[in-house]
Amino acid sequence: MKTPIQNQLNMIATVLAVLDKTEFKAVWEDQMPVVFTGKVRTLRGANAKALELAKRQTQPTTGTTDDKTGTETLLENLLLEEAGLLMSFYEDKGDAVNLAKVSLTAAAVRHLPNQELLSLGITIADLAAALTEGSPAPGADYGISPESVAGLQAACLSFEKHIGQPAGARATRKQLTQKLEQSVDDLMKLLENMDNFIPRFRPRPEGEAFIGAWGNARQVIALGHRFGKKSDPAGATAPNP
Repeated sequence: MKTPIQNQLNMIATVLAVLDKTEFKAVWEDQMPVVFTGKVRTLRGANAKALELAKRQTQPTTGTTDDKTGTETLLENLLLEEAGLLMSFYEDKGDAVNLAKVSLTAAAVRHLPNQELLSLGITIADLAAALTEGSPAPGADYGISPESVAGLQAACLSFEKHIGQPAGARATRKQLTQKLEQSVDDLMKLLENMDNFIPRFRPRPEGEAFIGAWGNARQVIALGHRFGKKSDPAGATAPNP
């Protein structure tokens, strides 16, 4: 999460803590101007939604690196095993064209970019699958079986799922970030509106203390300045840093 957003959410939490103090509730709750009490309820609800967005925005949206590495290693191993069997088959049959497609080294395969590795895995699986058809199947004596082909195809699908997640995850996180930014912006505007009512509570017992606490809470501490209006809406003087 972007630090300014977190700072603003921290500020809102501080404001709500001030509002919830027993001695201050008697100052504002169901007191004139009573519209302020309704705005506090709106603030609580909107803040809860923003916090939920923040939670979702910071949650991992993809599998772990270990998961991706595991599927990649499995694909590489199965691909090399099947390619080795195909090499023997094509060499014996004198099929130079297909032999060139499966003449691979472990070092080369393990350094392939994700998409190229996936594409190669699919190619090897397709070549092997063609040799499992018929009775007897041409590749049966070489150990090329429907089971080995299915294993390689499954490894391809699993790896494709893992390498396809990042783009979708980035899009999801971007959408959540935009919603969170809008939600926090709306909260800031609501607080600015609420600032206008604060001086009205001065005549009440503990009114001055409430106004001072509100003014202090309305500072975004990490940013080093009061958020929103440059003038102090509560008429309180912020403490010297």
